[in-house]
Amino acid sequence: MSENQVETQASEVAVEKKMTAKDAALSAALALKKMGQFETVTATYADKFLNYLQSDRRAQMLSRGQNFAGRIGLVGLYLLAVIFVLNIFLLPLVHDFPWGASMSLGLGLAVGALVIHYVNFKMLPLLEELVSTPTRVASVGFLNAVSVVLLFAGLFGLIVYWYIGLTFEHFSLLFNGLGMAIGCAVLALLVINYQLLGIEVVESATAGDSFICLISLVLKAYIKLIPVVFMGIVFWAIYSWASLPFERYVRDRHLFELVQVTAWLLLPLIGYITSLFWFFVIDLMSGLLKLSKPTQSK
Repeated sequence: MSENQVETQASEVAVEKKMTAKDAALSAALALKKMGQFETVTATYADKFLNYLQSDRRAQMLSRGQNFAGRIGLVGLYLLAVIFVLNIFLLPLVHDFPWGASMSLGLGLAVGALVIHYVNFKMLPLLEELVSTPTRVASVGFLNAVSVVLLFAGLFGLIVYWYIGLTFEHFSLLFNGLGMAIGCAVLALLVINYQLLGIEVVESATAGDSFICLISLVLKAYIKLIPVVFMGIVFWAIYSWASLPFERYVRDRHLFELVQVTAWLLLPLIGYITSLFWFFVIDLMSGLLKLSKPTQSK
């Protein structure tokens, strides 16, 4: 056989293998399409439930709830400043606390609360601007799957915490279970109403776009929860400092722990700085993805 005949046979074999692989891919795609047409009962009712949860009204309720939590937290900081001033007089009267130390601690914390109020007043709107950064995903099916997992995790955690709490009489676990259920439900609603997170469903989105969207989804959900967590920290700080004069003993270690809790009132600022770093990483990944597309087309 001549060299030309050998090359011709080799090219024919390569074409046959290529056609076989193409036929296999087409048959697999047709099989998946048929599976998609034959939806199970679980998928049908789950999608109906998710469609019920996805609406403009519920999206507006989530946005209003987030803004309301931020406002309540800011108002709570004024109340906290008043409690700091009252503790200047209550601690020396109830616990024989030194007047000089009480005056320095109370005034310093009161001024600090007002400073924190101003900082958070500026940071909360900036967090919302970060969430509006657009990201793309190829299919809404991934978002629906994540929301179902979150709803199941919240329900499962509620049942487990309440069972352990009631069985062993650890009633504090009841609040842990309730908090976990509420947190997972809020996250699931955010994912279902993905437009609140600046997510766009685009069929032409690549796998790289979807991966970036996954990272952005976690980050944006974290940002959306910051006002709610901030409100909770304000409530905890108010309760802790208001009950301090009525404690049996007041030690320096106790005061130091309360100051640490108060420092977490800067959560919106901390969240904004950390979010800026991760959005910088996401922008770098998006830039590399855009640079790779012309190379792939060539």
